[in-house]
Amino acid sequence: MAKVILPLMSEAARGKFGGSIFNQWRSIQYAKRWASPTNPGTPAQLERRAALTTFTRSWATLTNAQRDEWSNWAEQHLRTDWTGKPLRITGQNAYISCNARIAILKGSAITTPPAVPAPAAIDTLTIAQPGATTTAITADWTGPATGNESIVFWGEGPISFGREPSRVRAKIIKVQSSDAITPIDLIATTVKARYGIWAEVWDPLTGLAGPPSLVRFDAK
Repeated sequence: MAKVILPLMSEAARGKFGGSIFNQWRSIQYAKRWASPTNPGTPAQLERRAALTTFTRSWATLTNAQRDEWSNWAEQHLRTDWTGKPLRITGQNAYISCNARIAILKGSAITTPPAVPAPAAIDTLTIAQPGATTTAITADWTGPATGNESIVFWGEGPISFGREPSRVRAKIIKVQSSDAITPIDLIATTVKARYGIWAEVWDPLTGLAGPPSLVRFDAK
């Protein structure tokens, strides 16, 4: 990686140009050679990608009336983006995301939009770092405990201490029944770095997800 001044004859540059990547870190402009990224992922993450592909294709098999139902449902159920701002999605996106979650939870696909509200967020989320008795990052939580929903854990890390964990970059690391005996192990071993762990409640019948809960910590 090389530090640069006035990259590409401008004050700042970001993105790919030719065989190089331009970006900024702590107000320092830098450039590095572009390399084709690998495509790693946890089993749940790979399963999610396969489900997204499956339901992207199956959208075309719905009737016009069914697609209209999803479009109307999406207009009435705004989401929030990574900044917390309201985000309007298409009916197709709603159909795909609901069914992709259902597939991960081993449920049956749906062709009509959910008629019930999304699950609530979990009440409390506690993430414990490795200690004298364990080398794993563990999770404990309270609510919901109906046994119907699942808790889906997303994680990013290890990352440098200078970065903030990003939900966009996080991967699914664990899918657990909401009434499981806690605590549960999430990450077997850790290194000295920053981690971000998100937990969401998913409904296996509708594919709806509750608001994510985040715990960010530095393992030292």
